[in-house]
Amino acid sequence: MTAGGLQAALATLIFARLVEPGFDGLTFSILRVMFLRYARKGTPFVTLGTAIGITLHGRPTVLRNDSSNNNTQWPETRLLVTSRPNEAGQQRHEEKKPARPAKDKIESRDEDVPLSEDEDSAAWTNFSSRFVTARKSITSIHWSKLGDKIADRILPEWAQTLPDYLTKLQREMEMGPDSLADEVWRNAQDPDIHPNVTSNARVRISKDLCADELAFIARRKRYTTQALARYLDIPEGDVDPLDVPTIAICGSGGGLRALVAGTSSYLSAQEAGLFDCATYTAGVSGSCWLQTLYYSSLGGRRHDKIIQHLKHRIGVHIAYPPSFLELLTRAPTNKYLLSGSIEKLKGDPKADFGLVDVYGLLLATRLLVPRYELGVDDRDLKLSNQRAYLANGENPLPIYAAVRHEIPIEEQKNEDEEAKGKTTDAMKEKAKREAWFQWFEFTPYELWCEEFDAGIPSWSIGRHFFKGNNVLNADSLGLPELGIPFMMGIWGSAFCATLAHYYKEVRPIIKGLAGFGGIDGLIEERNDDLIKMHPIDPGVIPNYALGLQGLLPATCPESMFKDDYLELMDAVSTRFCVYS
Repeated sequence: MTAGGLQAALATLIFARLVEPGFDGLTFSILRVMFLRYARKGTPFVTLGTAIGITLHGRPTVLRNDSSNNNTQWPETRLLVTSRPNEAGQQRHEEKKPARPAKDKIESRDEDVPLSEDEDSAAWTNFSSRFVTARKSITSIHWSKLGDKIADRILPEWAQTLPDYLTKLQREMEMGPDSLADEVWRNAQDPDIHPNVTSNARVRISKDLCADELAFIARRKRYTTQALARYLDIPEGDVDPLDVPTIAICGSGGGLRALVAGTSSYLSAQEAGLFDCATYTAGVSGSCWLQTLYYSSLGGRRHDKIIQHLKHRIGVHIAYPPSFLELLTRAPTNKYLLSGSIEKLKGDPKADFGLVDVYGLLLATRLLVPRYELGVDDRDLKLSNQRAYLANGENPLPIYAAVRHEIPIEEQKNEDEEAKGKTTDAMKEKAKREAWFQWFEFTPYELWCEEFDAGIPSWSIGRHFFKGNNVLNADSLGLPELGIPFMMGIWGSAFCATLAHYYKEVRPIIKGLAGFGGIDGLIEERNDDLIKMHPIDPGVIPNYALGLQGLLPATCPESMFKDDYLELMDAVSTRFCVYS
C-alpha cells in the first residue's frame, strides 16, 4: 500500500466529517471497513484524488446547516450584527435579548459538548459540533484489533496518535475561558491589535483606479525609469519618464508547479534587471501563492530567498497528518494558523467552512510557516499589510485573481409556462448565452470587479455590506480582514471547476477505452448542463454589491443584488489562464 495513499485517505476521512454534514457514521464505517479490508490484502486502496471523490459524493453541503442533532440550549445574548437598513435608508435594530446571568454560563468540560457563548454564533456552533463528531469517529477505530503484523506493515506510527491530536485541537478550539479560540476572538475586537475594526468601509463605485493605486503608480515610476535605463544600458537622463511603459509580469496557474517554476522565472528576470522595470505582477493559482510569499517576511522581496524557503517546506505533502496536526496543536503556530478561521466562524453567523477553507489551512501549514516553525509573523496573514512593501514604490503592485461563475436561473417564465413546468428553447438559449465568469482582482489596496465598476478596501474583505455601507456589530466594530490562508485556498481552488472542465481533463486519458465514442457523445450532448454544475462548492466571501440596484452597470446580473455571498474560485479552473 502506498504511503501517500494511506496518508491522503486518513486525512480526507478526518476532514470529511468537518466539511460534509451528510457524511454520516454509516458511510464513515463503510469506508473504514473498505480501507481495512483492502489494507489487509496489501492492495493500494486510494490516492488523494479518489479519497476526495469518495468522501465528497455528489454536490457536498457545507457547514452551514439549519438542522442539528444537538439539543443543547445555548444561552441568549445580544445580537452581534445589526439588521439591514430599511427601505427608507434608516438602520433598523432588532430588540436586544437580555443576557443570561453569569452564573448560568455554560462551563462544561465534557469533550462531547462544544462550547459556544451565544446563539448568534451559528457557524461556530456548527463547526465545533462537527469537530466533536470527527474526533469521535476517529477515536472509535480500535487500532489494536488489527493485529501487530497488519499494524506494523500497513499503518504508520502516527495513525495511533490521531485521537490525541484531535482531542487537543478540540480543547483549543472551544470558546471556554483562556482557550486559544477565546483569546483569538477577544483580540479580533481589540482596536490596538486590529486598528481597522473601528474604520467604516464603503463600496467605491467608479471606473477609475483607487486613489492609493494612482499614488503608487506615481511613486513606482521613479524606480521603473531608473531600472529601464539600467536594463537598456543608457544614461538615466536620456530616458523621459513619459516614455516609460507600464509593464506587468504575469504568472500562470498550476499549483505547486507554477509556484516553483514561477519563482525561478521571476528570479531570472530579477537578476537580468527586467523585474525592476515592472509596475505590476499578476497571477492565478500557484502564481498567487508566489506573490504571497514574495510580499511576506518569509520571502523578504527576494526570489532566491523564496527558493530556499520552498526547499525546506514543500518536501512534505500538505495532507500529511503529523505535519499539519503538530503545527495546529502547539504554540506559536496554532494561533498563527487558526486565527483566521476562528475570526471568520465566530464573527459571521452564516459563514461556511468547506473544502476551500481546509485546503487554504493546509497550504498555510506548508507555505506560511518558516523552516524552524518559531519565527512566525502575524503581519503575513493579511493582504492589506502588503501595502507596507509598496509605500515607497520599490516593489511592483501584486494582483491576485479569482472568478465568480454567473449561472442564470432558467426560471424566467411567464405564468402559463410556469404552471405547465416548461421552459422554452428561446429561454434555454438565453441562459446558455448569459452564463459567464466574472473576474475579481485582489490587491493590497482593494478588492475590485471591473464588470461592476465597484470595489471595497482590502482591509474590509470579510464584512457584510448593504447599499454600499459595511454592516457593523452592536459595538460599532467591523470584522477583521479575512486571512491570507483562506485567500490562498480560493486562489488555488482549481478543484472547484465545473463538471465540464473535469471531463475535459480526463477525456484524453479514457478516450482509448472500448465504447468510449458513444459515451463521449452522450456527455457532449449534456455539456450545456455540465458547464453549470460545480461538484465542490467554491469559497465564499460576503457580497459587497448587495442592495446596489440601479447604481452598478446595466450588465451587472440581478443575482449580485440579492446573494448574501460571492462564490469565488481559482481563475485557472475556468481557462482564464494568464501565461508568463
